[in-house]
Amino acid sequence: MSQEEIWKNISHNCLKNKLVPEPLKALWKEKLSGSIFLEEWPFGMATLIESYPEDIFHGYSAEFIGSKKDGEAWKRMFEEIGFFAMEDDGGLIGLWFYSESIDSNTAPVIQLDNEGQLEVISKNIRDYPAAKAWWDAEGDDFLKAYDVVKAWSIKHNLGNLIEASKLGEEMNFYPDPNERFEEYYEAS
Repeated sequence: MSQEEIWKNISHNCLKNKLVPEPLKALWKEKLSGSIFLEEWPFGMATLIESYPEDIFHGYSAEFIGSKKDGEAWKRMFEEIGFFAMEDDGGLIGLWFYSESIDSNTAPVIQLDNEGQLEVISKNIRDYPAAKAWWDAEGDDFLKAYDVVKAWSIKHNLGNLIEASKLGEEMNFYPDPNERFEEYYEAS
């Protein structure tokens, strides 16, 4: 399968027919070349996907949960999120299109953990591996991981990576996805 076919699949199957951002293409290029740092600790332990497994949302359906309101709220949330990776522990990573003005390059990266909690973890896909390392590593481990992400960003001409000292600060500017879920729940 060519890269163009992969980008088409990701756009159609995962990203709500939005363009595949260059940083996601760069992650895929690394994967296709055998260098899969996104799948390693501390960069996410996540596997990139180009289409959703058949049962990806099964645990969030009204039938499974036993609540029509919950099922409807999850359905509305999933209409806003384009998942591009699955974590080893069952979590999902995606781009959150919480507003019509957001595109693939400006969408924050959101995590749906294996317990059904949502959290914005980076302001964009380019900074996602660094943000994930910031969340999961400490001290020298984080600094080494940050250097790997910075080299990846430079290698693929992705622009300036967020400064290590700024990681975590930018999350205050986004809506709380769990509050958004509650709004959808109450509206159901």
